[in-house]
Formats: sequence, structure tokens, C-alpha cells
Amino acid sequence: PAREEWQVIQGYNDETDMYTTFRHRRFGTAIEMFEGSQGSYNFKVNDDSLVRRCVAITEFALETRDWLFNLPLLEELRRAADTDEYCCGRFSSFEAGSWTVSPIHEGVMVTHHARADKNNVTLFLIPD
Repeated sequence: PAREEWQVIQGYNDETDMYTTFRHRRFGTAIEMFEGSQGSYNFKVNDDSLVRRCVAITEFALETRDWLFNLPLLEELRRAADTDEYCCGRFSSFEAGSWTVSPIHEGVMVTHHARADKNNVTLFLIPD
């Protein structure tokens, strides 16, 4: 199930901004979310790909960048990829700022609740 394939970790960058990062253990797909986000998030298709930013603040757009806001979180997930230490299956629903993370069936649903309904975002993390 996705809850076993996906890892999750939370932490501050420079002790000011809280981030939640997900990583797929087999594929290296990563998603980075800022707790104060208006619906935008960063992602990598795999460990070797460029960082893409999904901007969901009024319109959906993709930007390419070469950095994450909290790279140490992703590095920690890579280090622990062969363990269950950060496995999503260990957690029930939890809040991450304006994001809610919930287990559903064999997957994980990540929902953003924006002040403006047009900025709401829902991601489904599936096993493969």
C-alpha cells in the first residue's frame, strides 16, 4: 500500500518555516510543502530530477528550479529509505499548517484548504 511506500517527515528550515516532505521509497519521487502555503508545493519526479514547483495561487503553473527549501528533510528520508522510521502507515491523519494528510484505502490524501476556494489542492499518493 501507498502508506508503506511513502515516507513523511516534518521540520523547520533555519528554525523559522515548517515544511512537510514526502518521498516514495522505491521511485524517489518527493513532495515538499510549506505550512503557510497558499496551495503551492515543490516536487521531484525522482532523486535525479530537477525540482518543479506547482504554483496554485490563482492559476495552475509549473516552474523549474534547482533547489528545495528544506533539503535536509529529503536527505533524512533518503537515509532511512530501507526502514519504516518515517513510513506514512505509522500515522493517522495529521495537520501540516494549511495541509491535511489522511490515509485513504491503500493511499494517502493530502489536501490544502485555502482562504480562496479556487486555490484548494488535493494530491493522492498511490503505491506506484
